[in-house]
Amino acid sequence: MALRIVRSLPHTPISAFGVNFSFIEDEPPSEAIAIFRLPDTPIIQYEILHTEITRKLRLESSVLNLKHAFDQKTLRLEFNFHHDTPMGADQVVQQLPGSVIASKGIAHKVLKAYKFDMGDENENAN
Repeated sequence: MALRIVRSLPHTPISAFGVNFSFIEDEPPSEAIAIFRLPDTPIIQYEILHTEITRKLRLESSVLNLKHAFDQKTLRLEFNFHHDTPMGADQVVQQLPGSVIASKGIAHKVLKAYKFDMGDENENAN
C-alpha cells in the first residue's frame, strides 16, 4: 500500500520513510523485563505503574528507534526503522520492499536476544 501511495504522488517531497512493528507480550520472559529493574527502583516510595525505555540505535542504512514499555504485567516493544531518503520518492520505491524484510529480520533478532519465543519463523516468512 505504501508503494502505491508513493507512486501516485511522484512530485510530493519525501525526505524519510519508516517501517514500524509492535510486539505485545502478556507473559514476558524474565530476560525481557530485567532491564526495567532500574537502579532507583528500590528508593522510589510509590508504586511504579508503567516504565518506558527508549533507545536510538544506528544501523547500517537506517536508525532504529526502539521503545520498551512495561506496565508490571504486559511488555510492549515498538520498533521504528527510520530511513532518510534525500533523493525522494524514487529512492523510497527502490528501498521500501527490501527495507521491510530487513527490518523484520532485525526485529526478530532483538526479540530472540530477549528470549521471546518466535515460534516457527518459516511459518511467518511472508
